[in-house]
Amino acid sequence: MAFALAGAAIALICKLAQTVTTAIPAIEPQSNTAGTLLSFYTNGGMANEIFYGLWLLPLGLLILKSDLIPKVIGILLLVTCVCHLIDFGTFFFAPGVSATVQPVLYAGEIGEFVLVLWLLIKGVKTREQRVLKI
Repeated sequence: MAFALAGAAIALICKLAQTVTTAIPAIEPQSNTAGTLLSFYTNGGMANEIFYGLWLLPLGLLILKSDLIPKVIGILLLVTCVCHLIDFGTFFFAPGVSATVQPVLYAGEIGEFVLVLWLLIKGVKTREQRVLKI
């Protein structure tokens, strides 16, 4: 929960920086202030990846331990967690590799999408379904 809250706070601050840059006409688009705010938006968004990724770790482990949602979704969430962390690491520590690796990492982030689809379409098993092993 703390990772999700920290990620939401960082995302809000980054979005505020982007909004200030585009909404205030006194800031020239080519000025240092605008450039600083936009780089804060970009770098802050990427720094937020670590919180998005770390949030998926306990969620994936909980899904693996429970029998309410298929275990393959828990594994996909753990893979997605690793993809977020690699995305964060390559952006800040290996910027030359980041552009090459990002399309592969985005493909690896399918776990979140699969979880949402599963919950919308199938839902979790009820107590009766677990007893009957449906």
